[in-house]
Amino acid sequence: IRLIEQHNYTATLGVSPYVFIEEKANINALRDDSTMVDYLKQKKAKGHEIAMHGYAHCRNIEYCPDFEENYLNILQGKKELDKLFGQKTTTYLPPGNFWDDQQYENVKRNGFKIIANAKATKSYWDGNVLMTQRSYDIVQTWDWYGNRFEHASLDNLTSAYETSDYFILQLHANTFN
Repeated sequence: IRLIEQHNYTATLGVSPYVFIEEKANINALRDDSTMVDYLKQKKAKGHEIAMHGYAHCRNIEYCPDFEENYLNILQGKKELDKLFGQKTTTYLPPGNFWDDQQYENVKRNGFKIIANAKATKSYWDGNVLMTQRSYDIVQTWDWYGNRFEHASLDNLTSAYETSDYFILQLHANTFN
């Protein structure tokens, strides 16, 4: 985030209130990591938005099928972020950028006002929620939980920027070196 702040930009930080640990096949509460919570509070104080990035960022088919975006998990996760950061969380970013209709309805019914990475070619207002088009992820391929990844070319980034009505650049901390 230093690079973003160096240029006086702010970002929306996708935060999961619970964190799925693949090697241990368990879920830990973000609130138990005081170092990370303090860090995120500092970033929020600098103007960055704290958004919900799934319940536990779990896409493992063995451990959490249909678990991540059920209505009660989204509600519980939203309340957890609201309490941790003293806010009303309004933006939802789906883990892995995967969407299905039920997940969309669950997120929408829980009061989010911005839903990113919708299944749409252009951003639109549906009467209650701003649906943003799929963001541009600078990482084109990677293994789900590892450190192997490939970056997109700068030409692809420029093309995505020039053809988008609402451009969102998606960055992950582990893709910078």
